[in-house]
Amino acid sequence: MKQKKYSLTLILFCLLLPALASPAAAEILAASVVSVEKTGKYTILELQQEENHIWAAASGFEAKTGDEIEFMGGVLMSDFYAKGLDRTFPEILFLTNIRHKVSVRETAEKQEVAAKKLADGATETMPDDDLHRNLVPESAGVPAATVEEIKPSAGMVSIADLYAKSAELAEKTVTVRGKVIKVSNNILGKTWLTLSDGTGTAPDNILRVTTQENTELGVIVSATGFLRTNINLGAGYSYKVLLENAVIAK
Repeated sequence: MKQKKYSLTLILFCLLLPALASPAAAEILAASVVSVEKTGKYTILELQQEENHIWAAASGFEAKTGDEIEFMGGVLMSDFYAKGLDRTFPEILFLTNIRHKVSVRETAEKQEVAAKKLADGATETMPDDDLHRNLVPESAGVPAATVEEIKPSAGMVSIADLYAKSAELAEKTVTVRGKVIKVSNNILGKTWLTLSDGTGTAPDNILRVTTQENTELGVIVSATGFLRTNINLGAGYSYKVLLENAVIAK
């Protein structure tokens, strides 16, 4: 098999690939840390998950041999070449949703809260633990955009067209330009945005976007991400379209 080489500097591109499962729908999985290596800002983890032996990578995650960790979702890459280690991994799972293990009871409670937080944020006080620490309520919204405010470039897709052509655009990388009318920060390690571009008819006139970047409320941005369709987050929340792991530009 021909070896494929990737640079860790291309991980932002990798994050545009589809997650293995939607954040709230994914099961929280447990594993033991067998070994730990560092390369750049990434921690490379050798994990034992019951009978499965897997490799994973997470940015800024601190762990040591013998730790018990939990994770959910992720982006699976094949034949990944880590330049800093001069090593090729046949398969490695890039994770953003990872934490040190908590009890079974706490896990069930956090899954329930996380599903609700993912959609609209919450105003109640969050428990002080790895999952909920630093979660903040959703920001207040701003007025929807008008078509005149948005100046899309060639190749960008309007929100109306995302819905109308969702079957054609599903599982593809697309760019949308719109006004940030709502922000939910630090929801399972991601920022959730709501964009408006003045097109479409309610309820198909806004777009939910997930990103790792901080974005101000009320600004007009271009979001390039991976389009997923018919997403069910649980707890009664579902979306016809969702733009995931987006790179944001003004």
